[in-house]
Amino acid sequence: MIGSDINKVLVLENGFKSEIEDKVLRYLDSKELEWEHYDSRFSFWKENKVATYEFFANLADEKEMICATVFDGFQQLELFIELFYALKHKNFTFKIIFWGLEEELLDWYNSRESTITPKELDDRLCEDDLTIDETKLTYDKIYAFKAEMNEKLLEVLKAHTIISLEGRKECVLRTMDDIQHYFNEKNKR
Repeated sequence: MIGSDINKVLVLENGFKSEIEDKVLRYLDSKELEWEHYDSRFSFWKENKVATYEFFANLADEKEMICATVFDGFQQLELFIELFYALKHKNFTFKIIFWGLEEELLDWYNSRESTITPKELDDRLCEDDLTIDETKLTYDKIYAFKAEMNEKLLEVLKAHTIISLEGRKECVLRTMDDIQHYFNEKNKR
């Protein structure tokens, strides 16, 4: 079963095994790591959410994962935050090879709205008879939801080992300050 061998790194990819990026394969080869592939393309579709949660919940504690493209936009990032938040006790190691990781995390963190805002809040804004006060209250709830997602990210950073890989450099991301620091370092070059 995929993910059952604690000694194998789990490679998450939005696609087939043949689509795993060369930089991920080079990293695995350079570290002489055994690995297996997990296709995360359909993981968070409504009909697959329970199976996805169960898959990750059944992984060994401290399981090592690596990816390059699994966070294809903010929505998938937020869904992974929710998943890893629910599994804080697992203390996963998650290595991400993506040049723009820190910038995307900062952009997402600093945005006012979530890409996974509860449907009832989005639907509420579409109602024709909404008053100005009701609209403001709905937006306050949308912003509060995003603030909650930000807090979940902070908890995920503390609970798991999230590593940004760049060449031979491994940058552990434990706080938003770490993320800002590594972003600034990249932009100095």
